[in-house]
Amino acid sequence: MFGGGAQAGVVRYITNKPKLNKFEGSADASYGITAHGDPNSSFTAVLNLPLINDKLAVRAVLYNDSRGGYINNVPSTFTRRNTDLGIYYANYPAVGGVCPNGLPNNGLCVPPGSPVINNNAIAKDAINPVKYEGGRLSALWDFNDDWNLLVTQSYQDMHADGVFYQMPLSSENQKLNPLEVTLFNTSYDTDKFENTAWTLNGKFGDIRAVYTGGYLVRNVDQVQDYTNYARGVYADYYQCYGPGSGYYSAANNYAIYTLVIRV
Repeated sequence: MFGGGAQAGVVRYITNKPKLNKFEGSADASYGITAHGDPNSSFTAVLNLPLINDKLAVRAVLYNDSRGGYINNVPSTFTRRNTDLGIYYANYPAVGGVCPNGLPNNGLCVPPGSPVINNNAIAKDAINPVKYEGGRLSALWDFNDDWNLLVTQSYQDMHADGVFYQMPLSSENQKLNPLEVTLFNTSYDTDKFENTAWTLNGKFGDIRAVYTGGYLVRNVDQVQDYTNYARGVYADYYQCYGPGSGYYSAANNYAIYTLVIRV
């Protein structure tokens, strides 16, 4: 019923419609604590207002939901290793089987002068708060016993910081405590949308007619830290190499050398 993209399941929200003959309103608020993290709070307000009794009414909803973070980004450094797969593409050879940094190698070495970075500027606790802000305004108009029109305008702004996972080991292979990570870029996800939807119901004699549609505008801006992917099996996929990307060049062989990786 909901298309090929719904094969894994669907969550369907059916919002309350305006009531044509009843004035009502409500407000809800909550406050809570996240274990090992920051507090949570939420607020929702609803107003139903008949404008023409039994003919025209509007319903407005406003909400704000703030969820505290619980993941800690702890201070760390990141140093290139000769065993990083991406180092293969740097093509800096070991001399007599020994790399300049004296570390084990897989036949190739980290080029001299490769920097060591740290995350001191962004290391802090509770880095992953989430905030939802939004509103909805709907209007229902009964033209007559056979025809009515429902129009709804919705807005939402969601901003999530940080990440929602933990790392057993730091970038330098040191054991971390639960709910800790070592990130080197500020990570976030901002998701804003506005949606206009309408449904026209009526009938022609014994034939029922329904015309429905919607218009969605959505803007997503996301940055995630991929620095630690340099340790991965397919690490070269996430790294820059080739002319102009590194500190070392010999016979047109280039190092990889954006250490801080984000997408």
